[in-house]
Amino acid sequence: RLGRIANAQLTVGTGSSQPNGIATAAGSGKVAASTSAITADEILDLVHSVDPAYRVSPKARAMFNDSTLLALRKLKDGDGNYLLTEAPDGSGRLRVGAVSVPYSINQAMLGLGGVSRRVMVFGDFSKYFVRKVGSPVLGVMRERFWPDLGIAGLIRIDGELGTQAAVKALLTAAS
Repeated sequence: RLGRIANAQLTVGTGSSQPNGIATAAGSGKVAASTSAITADEILDLVHSVDPAYRVSPKARAMFNDSTLLALRKLKDGDGNYLLTEAPDGSGRLRVGAVSVPYSINQAMLGLGGVSRRVMVFGDFSKYFVRKVGSPVLGVMRERFWPDLGIAGLIRIDGELGTQAAVKALLTAAS
């Protein structure tokens, strides 16, 4: 449970009394034309909005949630062929034409279907820094939840993007 909370805050945290999440900290790389769909061209625009020095990093990748992956897999060209294909070795790479990028699924990312949502980020993830202070603290709370037991946990974390040029976000349309 602490790991899921930490993941959510490190992904979409506000930066005010929370870590600055990577999706929040990332600059705008591309704004999609729709609030409920994205195109292959918009993905290419996002990839190329990142500085080439960061784009070729071994830690460069795309991140989005599973419902966005489903929408990407459904994209077809005029002949009915799927535009996005996964690498044959199952390594988690998306191919858009000649461009192939690794990706990660993160359910804390927002999905399609809203205005100005950061539905995908791409860039060099090694430029996002996470600071963990101390070890997680766990405790049993007997009296408060009597006659049952309650278990409470605390983890102290912070996160920040080192440079805006390293990671960019794909936003849905504003209206």
